[in-house]
Amino acid sequence: GEEDMPLEAPASMQYLHLTSFVGPGPLRLQNKLARRLYGTALISLDPGELYARRGRESLEDLLDCTDILMVTERELSLLGGDPASYPDWGPPLILIKRGARGARMLTPVGILDFPANTAARLVDTLGAGDVFAAGFLAGRLNGLNLPNAVRLAVRAAAHSLAGAGREHYPDREFLETQLADLS
Repeated sequence: GEEDMPLEAPASMQYLHLTSFVGPGPLRLQNKLARRLYGTALISLDPGELYARRGRESLEDLLDCTDILMVTERELSLLGGDPASYPDWGPPLILIKRGARGARMLTPVGILDFPANTAARLVDTLGAGDVFAAGFLAGRLNGLNLPNAVRLAVRAAAHSLAGAGREHYPDREFLETQLADLS
């Protein structure tokens, strides 16, 4: 709810990352925040299946303010998109999380694939999508170009797969090592 968002927080945001919540109240607040910050902060949205199942029409206001959409192939399909082509309704950047196949970047000018680390040990996939988003945003906030930020996201998500729950989430050392490699 609005009471959970400090009034001064939006003014200092470079990025606002939104994801799905149960119920209509959080989506209304996200729409309000997105409209307030549109043009001053970059807005990323990971709708998850929870929001994607509602259909694109129910997310239209939010999608109109979104700069970066992070989805799985199934979620993009639920929104009426095709992972093989950029949709006419899409935000400037769409990142498709493809699991063992890595990630795909869709823009109005083209498609670029980023392979996954197939040698990564798989223990638990829970949270890998959130780690992907965090890796991408950390890369952009640390000055990486778009392709290298996606590479960081793929590496971070793969790293998280090697442990149960949060036990193998990337840490500062991981981030610093990856930033040095990708810069």
